[in-house]
Amino acid sequence: DGIDIQEIHDTSVAEYQREHQKICSEIALLLDEHNFAKSKEYRQKVFKIVKDDLKETFTLKNIINIYYRMFTGQLEEMQKKRLEKYASFSLTIHNSAEAESAVSKFLDVSGEDSQFLSKFINMKLDRLKELEKKKIVISSDTLLSTIGSSESFDRTYVFKCERGVFNSKSYNLSFDCSTKEPGNTEAKNESVSVNITVSPNPVALTMVALIGAVLGVILKESVSPIPINAEYIKYWSDMFSTSAHKFVAGLASALVFFNIYEHTELGKKLNQEISWRSALMIGTICGLLNDRIIAALTGLIIG
Repeated sequence: DGIDIQEIHDTSVAEYQREHQKICSEIALLLDEHNFAKSKEYRQKVFKIVKDDLKETFTLKNIINIYYRMFTGQLEEMQKKRLEKYASFSLTIHNSAEAESAVSKFLDVSGEDSQFLSKFINMKLDRLKELEKKKIVISSDTLLSTIGSSESFDRTYVFKCERGVFNSKSYNLSFDCSTKEPGNTEAKNESVSVNITVSPNPVALTMVALIGAVLGVILKESVSPIPINAEYIKYWSDMFSTSAHKFVAGLASALVFFNIYEHTELGKKLNQEISWRSALMIGTICGLLNDRIIAALTGLIIG
């Protein structure tokens, strides 16, 4: 949960499987566009979905939700869910038989434009049938690749993992592989697991570090005792006005130091897992010990 496969790179027949899926999607898209142009009922239903979606989007609650998801890096997930509404009115094609059935039902070849579109789709259908005829398309009971005695097989997966907002997220990726030697009826199964940890949203943690820097400066200035008979509100307003440069310095050092602290000696000593707690601690340290943090940054640059 939270992981999407973005790409798969290998030299196996899976390349042809992706080509098969791509052609199916292209034919479905061409027929959707044709239906939208030719069918008034189809257009009305699509416009109704868009109208309802716009009404829902421009409510105060949803606008706040959009900004929250932008801040936490979850906007793409929200967009994906909204696109599912439009997918309900789109064709889904899995093979050449479904493609031929869809073409016969939705494509009227009486017009000149439709004849051109029909020829274009038929060209893609021929390639689709060619792939299926050679049994290149992978199903659940076919082999991924045939490997000789001196050959090797590599496959690279590119995953997109969902980030946590303020804490790291851990994922366990498990791979099951079945191999069968010539002459054997039973396959040999092997499994391997990989644990990965994805760091939290950097923008959210940086904001926490900046809040920590402000709190650090306030804590540093609050150590001095309040003079007797001093007006409480006036004392604090004067403190904030006279310490404005300290707030600016604390915020700037927290912004820089939090994003590079693991490369400094202090970061190596802290050895903290990246989370909102470590961000708050580092920001507070930047507010309290601003001079030392600047010295650490200078030492990192000078070496």
